[in-house]
Amino acid sequence: MTLINPQEGYGISVNGGGANDLLGNFLTASSQVNLQYGIAVGQSSGGEYGCNIFDGTRTGLWFAGPNDFSDIKGNDFNNFFHGLQVGNGGAPGSPNLGGFTGRQSHRGNTWSTDPAATGWGAIHYSQLFNEVFDSQHEVDFSDGAGYYTTQKTFVPNTNFFDDESGDPYTCPQGANSGLANGQLSTLEQGLATGSLSIGTFAAENWTAKRQLYHFLIDNPSQAPIGSVYATFLTNQASTTIGKFEDMQTTINTMLAGDASQRAQLGIYMSSMKTKFDEAKVIEDGLISQPNNSTLLAQRSAKQAEIAMVAGQAQGVENTMLAARTAAASQLLASNAAISVSTIFETNQKTANRIMLENIANNQTELTTQQVADLTPIAIQCPLEGGEGVYMARALLGNEIVYNDYSACGMGNGAQYIQGPISSETVELSFNAYPNPANEFTIIELNEELESDGELSIMGILGTVVYSEMLTKETKSVPVDLSNLSVGTYIISLTTPIGNSTKLFIVNR
Repeated sequence: MTLINPQEGYGISVNGGGANDLLGNFLTASSQVNLQYGIAVGQSSGGEYGCNIFDGTRTGLWFAGPNDFSDIKGNDFNNFFHGLQVGNGGAPGSPNLGGFTGRQSHRGNTWSTDPAATGWGAIHYSQLFNEVFDSQHEVDFSDGAGYYTTQKTFVPNTNFFDDESGDPYTCPQGANSGLANGQLSTLEQGLATGSLSIGTFAAENWTAKRQLYHFLIDNPSQAPIGSVYATFLTNQASTTIGKFEDMQTTINTMLAGDASQRAQLGIYMSSMKTKFDEAKVIEDGLISQPNNSTLLAQRSAKQAEIAMVAGQAQGVENTMLAARTAAASQLLASNAAISVSTIFETNQKTANRIMLENIANNQTELTTQQVADLTPIAIQCPLEGGEGVYMARALLGNEIVYNDYSACGMGNGAQYIQGPISSETVELSFNAYPNPANEFTIIELNEELESDGELSIMGILGTVVYSEMLTKETKSVPVDLSNLSVGTYIISLTTPIGNSTKLFIVNR
């Protein structure tokens, strides 16, 4: 995982729950001037963070609050600012905010952060002795102890590290090489040759092979002629692994659209945004001078300019939409021709079909039959049902909370409906313009909100990529899409008395 956004962000963020295992990840940054974190952990106790490589991010592993008994082993910290950070520094004059991870043995971590860069291999921000003491790492000098000296605490006469014999630990071969810097590990080699299976369920291994197939297609230099990876690609091309991944590649190309048309649409969208900003200045002036004839004339002229550019943009969008709907119709036929035999293959085929039907028909809401087709998929255990389960949940975009712990046979409980706070129900409706969109869109509600609400945008697998709290009386919301990748998303509007979703496309 490479972090490329120069703003503050996280490679992996864990917030809540417990017993989260993050093993064998490679997290690096594109430069050493950013403010990014490899792994950020909120209140999530009992986790295991091992055999990860943190290279060039601002901070490697950050525990933001109480995280008792978090096992940290076999990591390589090579960071610009801090390797391992517990808690957070307060504002000048304010106390530092602490936390704890539970007492640790050093267990194979290496610390190569240069203190000359004002950073520390490990730092604990708490000003409470017990929190620092409960987060100390026992260090065995025979276990990488030469790196441990870059440490910082804020409690007098305490250290982050305790010079005692620990429990030396060595990562399994290939466990922390991942796909870093284009190097495939023994894990991927085992998948390619069939000598290794991932997980307990067949769907887990199928998904892992799909991910490897996708990586090799995107990185052909990793599958030279005669290699096991080239053989893997050839063998899988005729299976559902290759067929579904090749289809996904084609879908991505379809959603992106013609490059020249995307560029022209981007110019129109940029122009429209500038004109909207200019219109706002005029409107602000009219607040204090509502009858000013000059301002009224300027507003009328600016509205005409916006309408003209909007019409030009709409023309390009209509052309792109026609090409997209035609391509989606062809892909529907290709999807229908894929022969499936397992539940996870069937789930993927069904989810693909419904997404493509919506695109082909320029349809933003699911039909009753589509909901009926997706619901039994969405409640399945994802380990058995595959990625189609997540895709079904994202397409449904409803308020069901899925209990995967129970669905996968690991405990009691069931899915439940998260009911509205009020028994009153209202019809929530909104439109997004433009849709498909480029750099920004405007969410226009059918009427002003009667209470606070939340606007969120989810990827097709259910990951929230944008969220904004809305206040009462909101009628329209401009949304900056510049950080979103090309693809299909679900926009969700939620208030205490209702919920509404729409399918949404970003292209460039």
